[in-house]
Amino acid sequence: MGAGFLRSAGDSKTPFYYLIVSLGLNLGLDGLFVLVFRWGVAGAAAATALSQGVSAVLVLRRLCRGSDGLKLVFRDIRFHREELGQMVRLGLPMGINGVLYSVSNIAIQSTVNALGTDVIAAWSISIRIDTVIWSLYDAFGIAAATFAARNYGAGRYDRVRETVKSTLLLGAAVILPLCALMYAFARPLARLFIHERSVIEPTVRICRIMAPYYIFFLFGDVFAAAIRGCGEAARTTVITLIGTCGFRLAWVALIHAAGTPTLLNVTAGYPASWFFNSLLVSLYYFLGAWRSRLTPVGSAETCGAG
Repeated sequence: MGAGFLRSAGDSKTPFYYLIVSLGLNLGLDGLFVLVFRWGVAGAAAATALSQGVSAVLVLRRLCRGSDGLKLVFRDIRFHREELGQMVRLGLPMGINGVLYSVSNIAIQSTVNALGTDVIAAWSISIRIDTVIWSLYDAFGIAAATFAARNYGAGRYDRVRETVKSTLLLGAAVILPLCALMYAFARPLARLFIHERSVIEPTVRICRIMAPYYIFFLFGDVFAAAIRGCGEAARTTVITLIGTCGFRLAWVALIHAAGTPTLLNVTAGYPASWFFNSLLVSLYYFLGAWRSRLTPVGSAETCGAG
């Protein structure tokens, strides 16, 4: 939360530096607690908790020393009705949005579990491999929402559109090469985790089915983030409900209705849902009622394509 406050004020470097400190401390304490003190799992958990605690203290310290516009004063902490209402209206749909992905993933995971232990292991490894891509998507979404919100609040609606364009270009420039590397080096990446051929082969297949299509997710991610940054979260949540959760649940149901699930048809549900969700979000971005938010009061100007 503290890092979010700092980023909203245009300071993205300080949270990044604190994250570096936290990660470095986590690695060091892992070595100390696990390798030296032999505390095992408890030591790894303690290292994570302590490193996160240090990061939280650093962020709070920075906020307490901030300017009047972004200064944390503990004695002033209380519920402010108007601000609370705005936070609930924006935050609750965004929270539900995250839950929807988990619900749909559970349905697909239950189908994967029926394909055998080797496929289960391969699925788990593939999730670890593509963590880098999803972490970057998180960053692009935060950037799009943050800059859209700042410019929307300042009345610079033209810069909201420029934010979307820039984020899409940056996202494509980063995601596409990573997808190519993931496709080309799927086997060496799998061998970083395991050496059993019966697990490596399905891991490689999963990675190569998904790798060419991660780019589909970019449009829905950036467009939805920009819309939320302009103060509208409920409709993007409904779109995600239909385009992601609903689509994947329907996909799993069709797989079972058509016959025996396979690694190919189960895995293909993800790229298909990325494309379908991005299509719905894109239609709303270009044609939806939210565009009126980017029209200055008293102006006949309409929102152009961002």
